[in-house]
Amino acid sequence: HLNQPAETAALWVYVANIHKNREDWDKVVKAAAKGLELSKQARQVQPQIMAVSLLAQAYIARGEYTKALAAQTNLIQLGRQANDPRLKTDMDTLNWIFDVMRKQANFAQDTSLLEAIIQAEKVLNHPDLKQDQQRLAQLSEQATQSPAASADSRLRSLRDVSNVLQQF
Repeated sequence: HLNQPAETAALWVYVANIHKNREDWDKVVKAAAKGLELSKQARQVQPQIMAVSLLAQAYIARGEYTKALAAQTNLIQLGRQANDPRLKTDMDTLNWIFDVMRKQANFAQDTSLLEAIIQAEKVLNHPDLKQDQQRLAQLSEQATQSPAASADSRLRSLRDVSNVLQQF
């Protein structure tokens, strides 16, 4: 009976819900991820929606907002595909996560955060999408140029320190 991905997916989502009620977020992530994987194999959208929703909640509870943003963005896409009645609430949650992320964002150091924000902006039709895409391109370009420039500046700094030390 449990050899079928659909039934097994439903069981894993049920287990994830039990762990959510206990606020055992690590186990929620493990069980929901397994339920998501199996529901994808079974090509069933509703169990995917439930699993991704649980993942997003667990990531929020654990303070992993980049993962929560990605999961919630995926949830919106699945909800649109299935005409899910919870779509409005899911959009509100995505907007909340998005606002938290934009306030806490340090784009200069975390391009994966900016990538997650860009994905959410696509789903939300956010006006900053093009600006953030350009920012990501600039950061990516800087990252490819940065190692050599950083090594040169460190070498110059070491020479400066060496020159100062030689004076003593």
